[in-house]
Amino acid sequence: MAGILPERKVRDLIDAEEKSIEAMRSAGFTATQVVPEGGMFPGSGAVIILDGKSADEMVLKRGTAVFSQLVEGDKGLSGNYYWGDGQVARTLQASYICYAT
Repeated sequence: MAGILPERKVRDLIDAEEKSIEAMRSAGFTATQVVPEGGMFPGSGAVIILDGKSADEMVLKRGTAVFSQLVEGDKGLSGNYYWGDGQVARTLQASYICYAT
């Protein structure tokens, strides 16, 4: 609903065969912080090791970030939910309360 997906975990989205992982490894990177994309709150991130044959082998630390983004033009229930009538502040407050508890 409205791009708010706090239950989404980046671990479930990692593809160990993704070409960008090999490119990062070739450039000398060994670990990185990754977050899901899409929507206002697309889920929680993780620190991953850029080695391994599966997501389980790659994830070093889960739940290291809660990512959010404000993208003009994305539509939600109110038509332009990212910028409309204080909804951003209410959503940020609700997300903080849920994440902190």
